[in-house]
Amino acid sequence: MRETYYKLISPILYYRIIGPGFHRELLGFSRSCNSFELMYLVGSEWKTDTFEKVKLDDHYLSHISLKRFGITKPMAINPEVCKYDWVNLANSMQEVGVKSPLIVELTKEGGFIVTEGKHRFGAASLIKPFNLDFKLPCLLVARDIFYTAKMWKQRHPNPVDSEGFTTYTSK
Repeated sequence: MRETYYKLISPILYYRIIGPGFHRELLGFSRSCNSFELMYLVGSEWKTDTFEKVKLDDHYLSHISLKRFGITKPMAINPEVCKYDWVNLANSMQEVGVKSPLIVELTKEGGFIVTEGKHRFGAASLIKPFNLDFKLPCLLVARDIFYTAKMWKQRHPNPVDSEGFTTYTSK
């Protein structure tokens, strides 16, 4: 059964934090890390106490405007389909700012992919008045495809399904 399970799921992606020495300085190790380890580092907006909010100094973060993400207009919301309170999140972000930075992957083409913080990213376009220059705090990472492939071949445990998850998220 375990053999089939590994063939059906996608590999866990591993990342390196971009910046001179930031990876080892922030995480305390030099190997690439997965998204759970990154979320433990930056915190999360989840309503749970398994993640501690870690305040990263500004020199670790990049502040990226909506324009650089390719946003041209506010996100369209259909309240009948989506029950998430986007407007409340946008109002909260406007009043108190973004509490946790987004984790953003820098692509080879120079673009950005939000890997953690998609709700905050979507709600940023709903802040009134719509402002393309609204900047989001981001921790930039690059995908480490070689380490991901290495861990996949070694059948690295899935942190969601195994005991590894508690290692990454518990206090």
